[in-house]
Amino acid sequence: MSDQTQEEVVEEVAIELPEVEVAPEVGSEDAPEVEAAVEEYTPNYSYKAYGEEKSFPKWVTPLIINKDAEEEFRTLFAKSGGFDGLKSKHDKMNEEFSSYQSNVEKDIVPIMQSLQEMKRSADINDFESFFKSAGVNPTKVFQWAVEKARYQEMAPEERQAHDSRMQMARENSQLKYQNQDISSRYEDTLVEQRERELNLVLEDPTINTVMQEFDSRKGKVGSFREEVISYARGKYLTASTDISSREAVEGVLSLMGRSASQQAGHMNAPQQNSASSVVAPRQHPVIPNLRGGHTSPIKKAPQSIEELRKLAEDF
Repeated sequence: MSDQTQEEVVEEVAIELPEVEVAPEVGSEDAPEVEAAVEEYTPNYSYKAYGEEKSFPKWVTPLIINKDAEEEFRTLFAKSGGFDGLKSKHDKMNEEFSSYQSNVEKDIVPIMQSLQEMKRSADINDFESFFKSAGVNPTKVFQWAVEKARYQEMAPEERQAHDSRMQMARENSQLKYQNQDISSRYEDTLVEQRERELNLVLEDPTINTVMQEFDSRKGKVGSFREEVISYARGKYLTASTDISSREAVEGVLSLMGRSASQQAGHMNAPQQNSASSVVAPRQHPVIPNLRGGHTSPIKKAPQSIEELRKLAEDF
C-alpha cells in the first residue's frame, strides 16, 4: 500500500451515489404554482332543541371559527335546550296535576266520604242515617215500600209491564242526563267563543281607547268589559236576543253618547290640519302649460284607427 498514493486509494473505495434533484425554493421563478384548496367556511348559527328552531347567543358566535367548533356548540346547545323543554313540560304537567288534585279534593272526596258513611249506616241497619246521607226523602222510601208490596202481589203479565215501564223511565232519565251534559259542554264552547270574539273587538284601537278611559274613571281594570257583558245579558233576558260582542260594545257606546264611527273619527282628527285637508279624488297629473294655460301641452292620445293614420301622416 506504500507504493500507492493516497489519491489512488480514495478512488478505489469511492462509491458512486445517484444524482438527487434539489427542488427549487418556493417563490423562485422555477417553482411550480400550487393552488391551495381551501374550502370556504360559512357559519350557521341555528340549532334545534326540543323540536324548536333557535339561534346561538351572541357571545358564542365569535368562538365558532370552523365547522367542528360549530357542530360541538350545536350539540351542546341542543342538549341544554332539550332540558329546558323538558322542564317547561314538567312544570305544565305539575300545574295540570295540581288543578286535577284540587278538583278531586273539592268534588270527589266529599262523595267518597258520603259513600263511606252510607256503607257504615247500612252495616248497622241505621237506614234513617243511610237515607239522610243519600239525600232521600223518607216519604219516598215509604212510597217505594208500598209499591214493592203491590209488585209482589201482581200477576206475571202485570210485573212484566211494570218492569218495562221502569226500564223505559231509567233510559229516559239517562238520556236526559246525557243531553244536559252535551248542552253544558256546548254552552261552555259558546262562552269560550264569545270570550275570544269580545277580546278581538276590545283590541280594536278605537274601542280600546274608550275602554281605558272608562276603566280609569271607574278605578278598576275590566269595568268596561263587565259593562259590555252585562248589556248583552240584559238584552238576552229582556228581549231573548243573543247579540254579538260588537253589537254589545256598540250598545254600551250608545249609552255613553258615543259610537264606534265617532270614536274612529276622533282618533283620526289629530292627523288632519283643517277641513281643507280632506283628500280630493285622485286625478292624473297634468304638465303645466308654459304659456300660462291650464291644459297639458301633450296631445290627446289617438282613440281610433283614423286618428292613428292621421298621426302617422303628420310625422
